Amino acid sequence: MRILTEHPRPKGSSPGKGFYSGEETTFWDHLEVLRKKILTALGIAALAALVFFIFGDYFVQVLLKLPRDLGIELIYIKPQEKFVTYLRLAVYLSSIMGVPALVIEIFSFVVPALTPAEKRIMLPMSVIVVLLYLLGLLWAYFFLFPYVLGFFVEFGTPDVRAAWSIGAYIQLFGSVTVVCALLFLFPVVLVGGVKAGFYDVQQLARGRKYVLLGLFIAAALFTPPDPVTQVAVASILYLLYELSLLFIRFSERGNLTHKKRGKDG
Repeated sequence: MRILTEHPRPKGSSPGKGFYSGEETTFWDHLEVLRKKILTALGIAALAALVFFIFGDYFVQVLLKLPRDLGIELIYIKPQEKFVTYLRLAVYLSSIMGVPALVIEIFSFVVPALTPAEKRIMLPMSVIVVLLYLLGLLWAYFFLFPYVLGFFVEFGTPDVRAAWSIGAYIQLFGSVTVVCALLFLFPVVLVGGVKAGFYDVQQLARGRKYVLLGLFIAAALFTPPDPVTQVAVASILYLLYELSLLFIRFSERGNLTHKKRGKDG
């Protein structure tokens, strides 16, 4: 497969190979560029993981505030557990840097091939993906995760003293925050499906009751077995669903207005 591409010519240079010259590039050339973009994002995440690991004591102390406030003692029961836990925490925290970096790199890869109208959609979508991911992390850390800890502390008999493994605690922190952050990308899936033509906004609106049921099932699968937590997560996801419908309608109305102005012009 060969793809004809036109590369922008730097200011002051004369047309030549690679600059509006109709140079042909293969599918594998584009794949190589994408590979480098992904490797760059992974490199940023790896560098961030190294920094988080070096300053692991500081971040662990921040995360230990929640169990301390609940009167939970954290211990490590294996010789390597503390070291492995610091590595795991560094990976969890580096994902905060890695996902936005990956979105930026992919955006820089596809934007040269987009039309001006598509760029007007792609740029805000990229920003929305990053914001939703960070919003999911913040909501999980400040709301959901403290509630999950409180649920596990209050569950069971008060005669048993809570002494948790630090490895299990950090693993719980990572699973709750990362899953919640990914769930917050639900609107991106909805908007992307509409843009790809898999369904339209009318179909999404008619399927509200099925979507709501699916959201409660997803909340039950990916959150602790606590009805309050499940209802809270499902409610947030449903709010994002409704906001996605409003965004799609607003976007389609804007496109129609733009096309009408183009015809009138």
